[in-house]
Amino acid sequence: MSGPATAPGPDPLRTLVGFTAVLRHAGLAVTTERVTAFLTAVDTLGVGREQVHRAGLYTLCADPDDLPRYDQAFAEWFTPPGGGGTRIVDERRPPPPRLAALDPSDDAGEGDDDSGQPQIHASSFSDWSRVHAV
Repeated sequence: MSGPATAPGPDPLRTLVGFTAVLRHAGLAVTTERVTAFLTAVDTLGVGREQVHRAGLYTLCADPDDLPRYDQAFAEWFTPPGGGGTRIVDERRPPPPRLAALDPSDDAGEGDDDSGQPQIHASSFSDWSRVHAV
């Protein structure tokens, strides 16, 4: 019998709840309700470093005096051993596609490619503003 090929990663829930315990020991008034709100916010915003930071900032800090202690605890808790930087993955959705106009004519004058379908050409706002400014 062989063991697992790789060791399992840290449990995110345990990591997040552990962070709230660190904040409580640092003197922040972290209640069970605040921990629940924090976990809900992380679930909504995502688990990227910036999202977790903001979720905690908005749900775990009750007073402006909490901010320096929160930032220090966050930096210490979420910095990997050895002090290296953390890899942050951009989890945002891609931007929406540009406005496209169905243009039945192209440079060849046909307007269709080999498939017989009309071609779609992307237009920018400046293209449209020039047309409507006339």
